[in-house]
Amino acid sequence: MARADAGETVRSIAEALQISPSCVTKWKNLRRDTGGLAPGQIGGHKKRVLSDANADWLSRWLAAFGQRSLLLIALLLLR
Repeated sequence: MARADAGETVRSIAEALQISPSCVTKWKNLRRDTGGLAPGQIGGHKKRVLSDANADWLSRWLAAFGQRSLLLIALLLLR
């Protein structure tokens, strides 16, 4: 990134490093947006699909009626 700071063009940097100009642009944008070139997090905590209230309702439904009744309702809705 020292070359970019010195005013060198994206294309000349890409040619010197034998990478695509879009790669240089992405690095410049990453540094502009985050202040560095560290990679972002991959993975992590996955949010729940159901909200707490809906998850509680579903748990109570399954406890009361069982999975078979839920499957029957799903099949009826898919008709």
